[in-house]
Amino acid sequence: MSKRNKRKRKWEEDKMTKQKISITLDEEMIKIIETVLKDAQFRNRSHVIEYSLKKFLEKKLD
Repeated sequence: MSKRNKRKRKWEEDKMTKQKISITLDEEMIKIIETVLKDAQFRNRSHVIEYSLKKFLEKKLD
């Protein structure tokens, strides 16, 4: 199994163990998130941020 597939499985395993955190974002970032949120793919702000962070980290770890 490739490293990428192992990481993907790790992300999938962690879906059930979420923790609430707090972040501060500037207004422009919030506007971008709200625009992206209109896409039916995302449920809420947290989902947009989690998806974006996941994609960033996957790319960074490749």
